[in-house]
Amino acid sequence: WDSNVDFGNHRLTIPTSGNFKVLGSADITLDSDNLHQPTPSDRKLKTKIRPIDDALDKVMSIRGVYYNWQDNPQYISDGVVPEDDIERERRNIGVIAQDLQQVVPEVVSSVGKEGKYLGVDYASLTALLIEAMKEMHTRIEILEDDVDELFNNRA
Repeated sequence: WDSNVDFGNHRLTIPTSGNFKVLGSADITLDSDNLHQPTPSDRKLKTKIRPIDDALDKVMSIRGVYYNWQDNPQYISDGVVPEDDIERERRNIGVIAQDLQQVVPEVVSSVGKEGKYLGVDYASLTALLIEAMKEMHTRIEILEDDVDELFNNRA
């Protein structure tokens, strides 16, 4: 026996299986293992497609950090910091949005009530990391060729 709740253009379905599904402008499925929201990525939906230049240099200028959330009632009220004490005290890993904004502003946006805080779309960093790895692989191949040439010239 499924329960449905409609609000505006969205429907929350709570099926007997225990999985939740929200239908609307973007479909979201939540089960006991994950929260999954596929991002449309079809080529026919995109225009002005071009490669990411200097991806490795961009990645090298990004600083990864460990951090804990601030225990500030205003931040909790604004919905930008977890309500749960244990979650706030747990060590996290990430980046600082203001720093990232200097390198790849496309992945930084306003979040929270009134949009007065910055958030990071970590999933969008994937494309940058893919291109950076490809650049690194090319550099490694060149170095391997140089090493082979040095050894062949010694013989």
